[in-house]
This record gives sequence, structure tokens and C-alpha cells, in this order.
Amino acid sequence: MRVFKWTPDFHPSKESPLTPVWIHLHGLPLYLFEGEGLLSVANSIGKPLRVDSHNVNRVKLGTPSVCVELDVSKPLMKETWMSFVDDEDPTVVDGFWQSVEYDNNPA
Repeated sequence: MRVFKWTPDFHPSKESPLTPVWIHLHGLPLYLFEGEGLLSVANSIGKPLRVDSHNVNRVKLGTPSVCVELDVSKPLMKETWMSFVDDEDPTVVDGFWQSVEYDNNPA
């Protein structure tokens, strides 16, 4: 027996494409290691489920890891564009490409 997350279109004979996957954000700027910043980046990839406790407790600041819920029937993103608006001048937008690495690439 397998357990699946319930969705409105749930059918017992059809396996859900939604699965939790750990992602690693190599080269993420340090100012985004805090909760809101990290969740904002993760949210651009999938639904954030859990942040690696080493990042939250600042035990390991190398590469932040976040568990996100992904629809594995869609192509995996290799990178995501992170843009920021200047609070003092909303016409100024800055950003960068953030690489994304997946643990045990879901088939």
C-alpha cells in the first residue's frame, strides 16, 4: 500500500505527480539565507515544505537546502530568476539567476 497526498482530482488508480524533493541552492547570496529570503527563492521552484535545520540554526552556511513539493510530470528548472525592486525607487529592478540542484533527480 502507498500513501498519496489528497488533491481535488485524486483517483486511487492514478499516482500523483506531486512529490517532496530536496533542492540545493549553490551560490545563494548570504542575505537570502534568512527564513523569508530562503522561502521566497524556494517558492519560485515549488511549494516549500521544510528548510534544512543546519541553515536555520546557522550551523552550516555553505549551500542552503530546502524540501519543496514538485510536480514531477513537468520539466525540472535548472535555474530561476530572482528579481528585486528598490524600495526607494520602484523603477529600479535588480536580479540574478539562481542555480538549482535536485537530490536524487525524480524520474
